[in-house]
Amino acid sequence: MIDEIKKPPAPAPPSASIRTSTEITTDKSPNKIEKTTLTSEKQSEIANLEKLLEVQDAKFNAAIQDLTAKLYLETEKRTALQAELQKLAQCVTQV
Repeated sequence: MIDEIKKPPAPAPPSASIRTSTEITTDKSPNKIEKTTLTSEKQSEIANLEKLLEVQDAKFNAAIQDLTAKLYLETEKRTALQAELQKLAQCVTQV
């Protein structure tokens, strides 16, 4: 009769990919401190990289604006020279 009573199967332990964030943060092992320190360091590195990216972006935008202005001036000069060349060409053909 006792043999006829069956126990329900034990639940399977959760895998690492299924664990929730509360399970990880409630861990009181010494590794938690190391993980927190590592996380802080990585966040600091990310912030520094973001600042560097903003500085580089500003420099590149300034360089692009400078080159655009120079290109505009060169285009104007080329147009003026081309007009002068056409005037000279007309003078030569009239002679």
